[in-house]
Amino acid sequence: MTYISHITLNTGHRRRSEAGEVEPAVRSTLRLVIAEALAQHSARIPLVPGPPDISISGDAYGPHLLLTVWDDRSGLPILTFAVALRSRGAERLWDEVYRMGRELAVDIADMPAAPWCAAVLHPMIVLRPDALSWTGDMEWCVAWTWTEMRD
Repeated sequence: MTYISHITLNTGHRRRSEAGEVEPAVRSTLRLVIAEALAQHSARIPLVPGPPDISISGDAYGPHLLLTVWDDRSGLPILTFAVALRSRGAERLWDEVYRMGRELAVDIADMPAAPWCAAVLHPMIVLRPDALSWTGDMEWCVAWTWTEMRD
């Protein structure tokens, strides 16, 4: 796998990320965060700047991952993102994350070829604008870490 297509459904922003963009220390930390989020249904994100009131939860579906970042103060979701490593089952995951959004800039038929990482911002993001400075990078860092965990 040479790249992962990353797309934010609300804005239509797209980029291709490469594995070499994620430092080994970041992947090491995120492996622990992902494992805890899947096993305990909640984990702190230690790499996030600012107050420790953000958590992440999620589920794995074979080679696919669906995670939600939460504002712990309000108990509301900030964003949800999905990582599809294989084409099999990717369409169902795309549909699931797509249907979580409102007023999206991407058509449901525009699913990229796997592997991809797709994010949808929830309304709570307006009350946590600080999250916009790190969530995009975190998403593709998690995607590459998940790829490594699934190998």
